[in-house]
Amino acid sequence: PTRDEPYTGFAVGFSSLRTDLEETYDFVRDVVGELAALTPGPYLHLGGDEALGTDRADFDRFVARAARLVIDAGKIPVTWHEAGTTPDLPEGTVGQYWGFRTPIEGMDEKARGFVRRGGRVILSPADAIYLDMKPDADEPLGLTWADGPTSLERSYDWDPAEVVPGVAEADILGVEAAMWTETVRTAADIDRLIWPRLASAAEKAWSPRGIDAADFHGRVARIAWRPLGGVS
Repeated sequence: PTRDEPYTGFAVGFSSLRTDLEETYDFVRDVVGELAALTPGPYLHLGGDEALGTDRADFDRFVARAARLVIDAGKIPVTWHEAGTTPDLPEGTVGQYWGFRTPIEGMDEKARGFVRRGGRVILSPADAIYLDMKPDADEPLGLTWADGPTSLERSYDWDPAEVVPGVAEADILGVEAAMWTETVRTAADIDRLIWPRLASAAEKAWSPRGIDAADFHGRVARIAWRPLGGVS
């Protein structure tokens, strides 16, 4: 990025907040308060991933304090799994795991950190239910950073209770499919990427374990998808 010029790229993690300034926390307090007032729901997600330009000590200080501001606003804080090893993270903070179905680079240890502090974990394995991933290599929309294209078969090939060792089924708050929009411009684009893989996320979240994959694929094949952006 160039100073004073709008940035339109996809890169992340190159910037940071001034975690040593009280003005930063005054700003966060205002934003959190406004967001908390918008919803009766119990949770508020404060982010915390891809902070590649932030020193770890600064990251820990900021996330711990920001999570307390969420609690002060009457909500339960949710952060991405990177904050799971933050020393002063408040008890009961919820972690959201966006790593792969088989954890890499210590992501599983970070996720377990929330459970040790009395919190739970939301599962969003990127190589299964990040719906902005290409469904196949020829798809013009979507990205491939999550271990290449994510086929319908792969989106179904995981068990929430077995993704992170040490995070049992009772420790899982839920499953969330993510849809980021770097390559999306229209409602039809959204439909093209989410269907039918969204059905995999729904079934993994809500259905009993042990359903045969062939049974799932047979049911999916009988559904007539009606895109939000056009005619089915």
